[in-house]
Amino acid sequence: MLAGAVIVAGGDGTVREAANGLAGRDTPLAILPGGTENLVARYFGCDGDPGRTAEAVLSDRRAALDVGSANGRMFLVVAGFGFDAEVVERVHAGRRGHISHASYYLPLFRTLASHRYGAMRVEAEGEVLCDEPALVFLGNLPRYALGLRVARDARCDDGMLDVCIFRCDGRARLIAHAWRTVWRRHVGGPGVIYRRARQVAVTASRPTPYELDGDIAGVVWHGAAELENKRLPVDGFSSRRQSAVEWTPRVEFSVRRAALRLCVP
Repeated sequence: MLAGAVIVAGGDGTVREAANGLAGRDTPLAILPGGTENLVARYFGCDGDPGRTAEAVLSDRRAALDVGSANGRMFLVVAGFGFDAEVVERVHAGRRGHISHASYYLPLFRTLASHRYGAMRVEAEGEVLCDEPALVFLGNLPRYALGLRVARDARCDDGMLDVCIFRCDGRARLIAHAWRTVWRRHVGGPGVIYRRARQVAVTASRPTPYELDGDIAGVVWHGAAELENKRLPVDGFSSRRQSAVEWTPRVEFSVRRAALRLCVP
């Protein structure tokens, strides 16, 4: 019988929500991918075939997956600050039904044209890695949207988050970073900081959105604790949306090693 596992059909956001109730428990999770990217499913070779999924549930083949935490909110794949979170917000604001890769093109170009690059302060294990304009990613898995391997060397079960920081203050540097990332040559390249850490803290000099596994999680800004009406401008957000999301002066990350078990083909 199939009562020994939870089977979830959906994309990475749905998988994350299901994992939220299973992390730290013995009950494994089986995935029938149904989203746009399906990053967790792709990483573990879950192709969506119902027969193979049933075989995986009934077999003893299990894989361990670390679980990241951002101010207590779980994520499985990646956390991103600034530019990519603004793109995500624009995509969801204009959503009309199912999201495809094509849904990202117009928001991407709009964000490229209008994004403002604020200083990001990133501390890992007490060491200040960055305190200047930058794009910041924390990866638990290597693959990101559109096949980009931003956290190129990330492993899912090492108990660490891969921190990738792109020093960036304008479009020219962003395009250069993107080009090297496409060819997986960004790690060790100019203006890129790459570290592994168990604990990371991030804050920002201006209101900056951040996303977890492709969903907007909130806005980080060092002065958020004193902000009452939350009406400061946030790139890509309507005034209604910016007051509806959670504002925080600091996002603190940690990781639980091998907290989730997956049924794998």
